[in-house]
Amino acid sequence: MRRKNHILSGILISVLTTLLLLAIMEVALRISGQKAVEQPVLYYYSNIPGLLYEHRPNTTLIQNGILISTNPYGMRAGNYTLPKPRNVRRIVVLGDSVTSSLDLDISDTFPRILEQKLNEKQTSNQTEVLNFGVNGYGTREEAITLKSKAMAFQPDVIVVAYVLNDPEISTSFISYFTQRPKEGKRICKIHIIRLPIPCVARDLIDSMRLPTFLYGKGVEVWNNLNGDYYTRVSQSEQSWQNVAQGFASIRETAKGDNIPVVVVIFPLLYGNAEHYKWGWVHEKVREEAEKNGFPVIDLLDSYSPYNWKDLQIVKSDIVHPNRKGQEIAAQEIYTLLKEKRLAS
Repeated sequence: MRRKNHILSGILISVLTTLLLLAIMEVALRISGQKAVEQPVLYYYSNIPGLLYEHRPNTTLIQNGILISTNPYGMRAGNYTLPKPRNVRRIVVLGDSVTSSLDLDISDTFPRILEQKLNEKQTSNQTEVLNFGVNGYGTREEAITLKSKAMAFQPDVIVVAYVLNDPEISTSFISYFTQRPKEGKRICKIHIIRLPIPCVARDLIDSMRLPTFLYGKGVEVWNNLNGDYYTRVSQSEQSWQNVAQGFASIRETAKGDNIPVVVVIFPLLYGNAEHYKWGWVHEKVREEAEKNGFPVIDLLDSYSPYNWKDLQIVKSDIVHPNRKGQEIAAQEIYTLLKEKRLAS
């Protein structure tokens, strides 16, 4: 009996020690700025054919310490009048989470910085830069957004912000909406092993930083063994068709009103420019864009002089540039618009 009690005591101590270590890791990740899963209130099922989801209009929330507000059209920006006022030029920006930049204050995003630059010396005519970025979107979804929503705002220029995961829509959002059907009871799972769990437990997991951190490390190990995701998705003919068809659709939508389109390629902030391994993807995007008549800004060259760690929001995030990275993007777009006389 004494031996049995000793074994049970050992097990209890091990469990408590493990829980304590996990709690310490959770606290440490919160202090370090590790992001939690995004709050679901910002997204809802779209009624637009071809779009799975959109930003919910007229929504305000605080996410990871950032105040986020959407206007009546779901944009992370102010209100805009329809039809467009006579003394206003409009630039529509299409993109994903790099464009929406929900981890930054709205004033730190490249669409807003670009708008400020364009209006600095203007007295009468003003430029509005409309941010149609939605987390998780790919080029296909951006093309649909342009045709179904953005064209109503009568843009004078269209900017497509390309990120290296844009051949596909985010699988995490597909999983999220799969577990929240339009009709019927909510379905909750542990994604990796597809194990059904109570939704209370799922929500608790989503509120924690540690599972997200461990999942990211697991993905990193998997990529090291099997080749990284950005390479695989850009090599996939099926996925790349979303880019090719997306660019073609944007060209056709813009052609009717003779609206110029500019493509901006954002590099992954991994390692440094000297050993950057996705340059071939940038060239592939450039070729596809130029095939459709789109001038291209490749931010790989603009980011190269910097220590890329200084351009990251947090160390573990190689996709989303911070305020400095956003400023560089805004400046490059501003310069091209001026050179090509696309901004008054």
